[in-house]
Amino acid sequence: NVETKVEGFEKRLTSLEGRLDSSFAHGSPIQLLPRGELILQGSGMKDFIDSRKDELLTHCKGKHTMKNPYDIQESVFKYFEEYDFGSFEDNLKEAAFNFGSSIEVVKRIGAIYFRDICLAVHGYKPEDLDPSQEISDVA
Repeated sequence: NVETKVEGFEKRLTSLEGRLDSSFAHGSPIQLLPRGELILQGSGMKDFIDSRKDELLTHCKGKHTMKNPYDIQESVFKYFEEYDFGSFEDNLKEAAFNFGSSIEVVKRIGAIYFRDICLAVHGYKPEDLDPSQEISDVA
């Protein structure tokens, strides 16, 4: 048997596809661009997350480590890759098709939005993910 899955490849491919799609910026911190905001709204993902925020927070915290901003981001991204969206998955597929994107990018857009919610709940801001700010503040 030859192992065909390269660890982390799918996550990197989604990040690359999202950047090429102009949906989100890869720089630190990763943030939604105007197209990403449009997809977030147009897919129904924002409403989906907002209406289930407490449930998503509870489940995500229960399954993943959230000790610092980086852990929060990685945990949320992994959580959204594995999350069972149930019947809402059809909305995501339709949005991916309508926006000329992939379902993975639509999920990542939702994950970036939810990451910001998780960061705020833990007393952080997206800017706290940028270690270069800390280095330049010390210099």
